[in-house]
This record gives sequence, structure tokens and C-alpha cells, in this order.
Amino acid sequence: MRPPLAPLVWPATMLAERGKALTAGMTVSTGSLSPPQPRSAAETVNLAIGGLGEAPVIVRSAYTGAGLRGTLDRGRGL
Repeated sequence: MRPPLAPLVWPATMLAERGKALTAGMTVSTGSLSPPQPRSAAETVNLAIGGLGEAPVIVRSAYTGAGLRGTLDRGRGL
């Protein structure tokens, strides 16, 4: 079994590469009970998290092979 904080390694590393850090009180989503839905490049979708609200997400590029289906604009949000 993986350590319970293992899912936080990737976001913590990405923030550190940008000179930022996870801090007390930040909300971090490490997964979902719903399966991911394929999205196309330039598609805008709403991310909704119960109790927190909604935010628009723009898919900047899409992958057709195994692995990630899209990436977010790295210049925004982190």
C-alpha cells in the first residue's frame, strides 16, 4: 500500500519548480471517483467540486496515445 501522502508529491514538485509551495489550508484534489473524459485541444470545460464551486478549464493540447489526454496551460493557475 502506498503512503497516504504519496499523491501530493507531483503537485508539490510542480509548485516547487515554479518557486511556490503547498501551504496549510490549501485544497488539493488527488483524484476522483468518476473516470476521466477525453477532451479535445482548445475545448473549454467546467471543473466542479462540490462545496468549492466551479472553474473553467481550457485544454491546451491533447494526447492521442496512452497516458495523459490533455494538459492545462502551465502559465495559469500554478
